[in-house]
Amino acid sequence: MNDIEDNSGGGPSRDESPLNDLERESSASRARIAELEDKVRRLEELNTALKVLLRHRDEDKKELEETVLSNIRSLINPYIEKLRQSGLLRKIKKFASALIEDTPLREQDRPDNDITLAEWVRECRRAGLYEQGRAIYEKGGINSDNLDELRQLELLEDYGICVKRQVQSNKLKRKKTKGDEI
Repeated sequence: MNDIEDNSGGGPSRDESPLNDLERESSASRARIAELEDKVRRLEELNTALKVLLRHRDEDKKELEETVLSNIRSLINPYIEKLRQSGLLRKIKKFASALIEDTPLREQDRPDNDITLAEWVRECRRAGLYEQGRAIYEKGGINSDNLDELRQLELLEDYGICVKRQVQSNKLKRKKTKGDEI
């Protein structure tokens, strides 16, 4: 019998030949490549969409920051202007400067009582005069025992904010001067 005619002898059949194996592998490879190319295309589309979303997020963030800053200014500026017009801010600054510089105070520059001193610390916090608010609390001679419990708590809160903001402000100034030196 001829080997070509007899496939039952254990030799490779036509379907199992190395050529057919290569064709199947090649077909599977092409299918895998097409699948990977499709995934790459989808990932590129997703990446583009994410970039657009991030850009929109940044724009929204800037808009929100501007809105918040504008709202803060519109709320605080009239208050500060009112303080300036009343002369209270000038009195507070004068008193705090004397405390900071350890210069003697005239009796007329001193506030009348501890309630006024506590209110001045609050005014300093509101006006962004954190160093002055801290000085009034620490060196102004406030006797918190003369205040009711609510005012004591408010005074401590105002003082804490003044300290925190002054520290933050000092850090920013140091960073700015380091940046200018470089």
